[in-house]
Formats: sequence, structure tokens, C-alpha cells
Amino acid sequence: VEMARSDQAPAIGFLGLGSLGAPIARRLAAVGPVLAFDPDPARFDGLPSDIRPAPSPRAVGDGADIVFACLAAERHHRDALLGPAGLVHGKRRKIYV
Repeated sequence: VEMARSDQAPAIGFLGLGSLGAPIARRLAAVGPVLAFDPDPARFDGLPSDIRPAPSPRAVGDGADIVFACLAAERHHRDALLGPAGLVHGKRRKIYV
């Protein structure tokens, strides 16, 4: 999933849209589009259209230069980062926060 962006602004990705992650993603989306993943599609309900769903963490890594994460448990981080469709397999991602 490729994100449209200007030549100056890096494309932003986000993992985890729970009670802490959703407000952070909203703030980021106020500045520009955010490519996001959450395993619960209902978490996208009510979010701005500038927060676009990605099918996997890897897809976020393929479409974003900088990826932020707000995940609840160690196993969620491990799966989102290192799983078969994890962020580390994304081709574009340069920075993980």
C-alpha cells in the first residue's frame, strides 16, 4: 500500500488503535494521512478518513517511512513486528517509534 505524500513530508504509519493509540493517530492525521493497522476493524469506526486501514503491519511498513505503535502487550508487539506479516518485512519503513 503506497501512501501519497509531498516530497518533504515522510509518510506516517501507525499500529494499534486502542484507547491510547486512536487519539495519537488522530493527532498525526490532523497533519497528514496515516496508514494504520489494527486487528480489530471496528477500531477504524469513527476515525477520520485520513486514517486509512492497512491489511497488515507489513503493509504499513511497505507504505510508511515512519511507523508509530501503541500496542497493549509484549506479545502484540512481537506479532506486529516479527510475525509472518510483521513490520520488519515492510520495504519502505525507516523509523519505528
